[in-house]
Amino acid sequence: MPTCPICAKPLETVRQREDVFYTCVTTGSAMTLSQGRHVLGDSIATKLLRLMKLSRFQTGVEWRTVMPPRKRFATAFTVTDLLVVIGLLMLLATMLLAVLPRLRRGPVAQKITCVNNLKQIGLSFRTWALDNSDHFPMRVSVTNGGTMELVGNGTVFPHFEAMSNELNTPVILHCPEDKKRTCAANFTNDLTDKKISYFVGLDSCDDDPLGILAGDRNLTNAQTPNRVVILTTNTVLGWTKEVHRRTGHLLFADGSVDSFTNGLLSASSRVWSAGTNRLAIP
Repeated sequence: MPTCPICAKPLETVRQREDVFYTCVTTGSAMTLSQGRHVLGDSIATKLLRLMKLSRFQTGVEWRTVMPPRKRFATAFTVTDLLVVIGLLMLLATMLLAVLPRLRRGPVAQKITCVNNLKQIGLSFRTWALDNSDHFPMRVSVTNGGTMELVGNGTVFPHFEAMSNELNTPVILHCPEDKKRTCAANFTNDLTDKKISYFVGLDSCDDDPLGILAGDRNLTNAQTPNRVVILTTNTVLGWTKEVHRRTGHLLFADGSVDSFTNGLLSASSRVWSAGTNRLAIP
């Protein structure tokens, strides 16, 4: 085992990446034995004397080995790397653009759109009521801008037409899953019952927040000759598979929207306080 030429203490050796490092504990300076090879033996003393001016140190100086610092190599972002990244991003964008149209046409997306349509319709009803003594159009005379005199004939579009300013567009009166109907272009001369997907609760009022205000038109319940469904206390609603596959959405007078499956009607959707609730089906 080689020893220090000054204090005769054993020297520890370590080879890391072809270099041997020795550091003086007293001064903190470091020296390296290069050449890539270290041979244990008496020649170590000669190499140390040649590489280090040991006469500068006092007798008794100790030496210990330290690991060499790791070399950090800075790698540049080449033009080739940039082109590869751009190509991958373009490929991902192309795949997303191809999938998005199908997602928008999917049943889940269309149901979400239908719920949003009903919420906007509910907001329009309530906004209209604020300017008409908290009454919906079905309870306001035609002379005052309402549709009360038109309730008996069972038509639906006049009630929505009265709220054209609040609705802003007739597009929200059409459910995207209602494939047999198309949306109207305007409120003036193109809006008819055949371009509406939602019924209207003729007896709904602002005083009864859980009264049925509107909902999906494809009900299975019996209708009168003028296409009106009369709900009583124990009436259970049902929907055909024409729109939402035997599931329907109901808009309540407080503006909330719930989804119901056939044969089930939540207790929260109670009938109007007078005992009946008439639904005009478009």
